[in-house]
Amino acid sequence: HLATKHNISCHAGHGLNFENVSLIASIPNIEEFNIGHFLIGDSIFNGLENSILNMRNIIKKAVKWLLELVQIFLMLEELEK
Repeated sequence: HLATKHNISCHAGHGLNFENVSLIASIPNIEEFNIGHFLIGDSIFNGLENSILNMRNIIKKAVKWLLELVQIFLMLEELEK
């Protein structure tokens, strides 16, 4: 929120992997994930397409969860009025 308020782009990376990317992806206003090194390393064992699809699915689920959470908070605010 603070970065957006000051018109600063937020990027995350360097150490992201399948286990921790969902936590970072659920943080609002992150514009880019630097996940290339991890994906290339994982693709050696699982194939590039599989690695990319797996990461995309994890990130999509985290973003979907965040949007659902925001909707719940908005509904709760309406109930309090």
